[in-house]
Amino acid sequence: MRTDSLSKLGAAELIALFVDLSRDQGQALTEFQTRKYNRLFDKVKQIETEFRSRSDSERDASFRPLLGHPNVKVKMNAAYVLLDIAKDDALATLKWVAESRIMPFCADARGSVEAIEEDDFPRGSNPNSIYR
Repeated sequence: MRTDSLSKLGAAELIALFVDLSRDQGQALTEFQTRKYNRLFDKVKQIETEFRSRSDSERDASFRPLLGHPNVKVKMNAAYVLLDIAKDDALATLKWVAESRIMPFCADARGSVEAIEEDDFPRGSNPNSIYR
């Protein structure tokens, strides 16, 4: 996936791609397919980067509905994208996942919630963090 090709896509097309990649990423995680997960992670990040180059209102309008998506990994990825512009809703979603006991996603979400609440997200970004 080329970054310049993403800039030519509309928000709806990018979100559809984001959902498909996030769903596949969750599947790869549950099947312990680390290489596939990492490749998909990079592609999901490219879409996030593309949306960050656009307006916050477009990003909010595009990703906020995904906080209610039935797929847990889609929900989580959308929450991460929204953390800086819709922190309360994104954090509430991550807390829901953390409490859901849906493994392995709940463990990841629990760690993220702790780091966010300690103002150390991503982990290690706080120079006083125990995670450095």
